[in-house]
Amino acid sequence: MKDEDYQFFRENGYVSLGKILTDREVDYYLDLYDHDREQKQAFWFDFGSYQTIRPSITMSWPAPLNSTN
Repeated sequence: MKDEDYQFFRENGYVSLGKILTDREVDYYLDLYDHDREQKQAFWFDFGSYQTIRPSITMSWPAPLNSTN
């Protein structure tokens, strides 16, 4: 990251890094979350009209898309 990015982050609390995932990776992770929400509903917590969270999703899913396993 550039110095300007760090300064922006310090002032705003976020920084846009642009497109960091391929379309294939985005589709993979969308499927991952959809599957987990369907299969492990008890682990998801509702935080409002459209927000949910499950902090340990990576613990219940197969290896990442680019894994060499």
